[in-house]
Amino acid sequence: MKLITKSFPILFLGITLYGCQNTAKTSVDLTTTTTTTNQASSTTVIDDNRPKEELNFLNKAGAEYEDYDSNAAQKDKRVADFNKYATDSLKKIAGWEMIVSEVNDENFSSNSFAKAFFDLDNNPVYNLELVEPIKYDKSVDTIGINNRVEFTYTLPKTPKGDSLKKQLALIQNLKKGDTVIVSGALTHIDDNLKVNFAAVFDKGMPWQVDLLATSVRKK
Repeated sequence: MKLITKSFPILFLGITLYGCQNTAKTSVDLTTTTTTTNQASSTTVIDDNRPKEELNFLNKAGAEYEDYDSNAAQKDKRVADFNKYATDSLKKIAGWEMIVSEVNDENFSSNSFAKAFFDLDNNPVYNLELVEPIKYDKSVDTIGINNRVEFTYTLPKTPKGDSLKKQLALIQNLKKGDTVIVSGALTHIDDNLKVNFAAVFDKGMPWQVDLLATSVRKK
């Protein structure tokens, strides 16, 4: 009971999704790009208008990239602080913009939540893999290969429930580079079925985070 209580905020959303399957800096970042031609030089400023909660998350991820060191005690403290931030702030995300990387059906690519709570051997799934640049400059590199967070949304190949069926119909028509707007929650589950981002920190860049989507639509 203690385990379930500690994990309840994330488990509640996950159980809801699983039930559907089986029953029917907070400031805005500015990126400046300079282009040069034979005649003149011009500067383009691109406003990042994503929700402030989304930018706050990406700023925190970016700060961790910059702040990594070899002191295990300091790293453990940062993990604990981030776990609290994740539990307090990432239960419900709304209108976050992400870019499609690929859709695959490999069990090993499923997110940590699905690995913990789905019977992947008997229930095949699709993994919608998404990327999101920390510094967002479409004029240079939309995907942001060296500056991004990766998200994985795992859903069954034969879902039950109208909401999941609509999501399946959507991902069947997505291609790499498409932009989607998602709502839901972010998490990472450890082997003890607790919210714990330690493995995310240990992996380094890019981060790989679970997306528990309640809504996905193409932009």
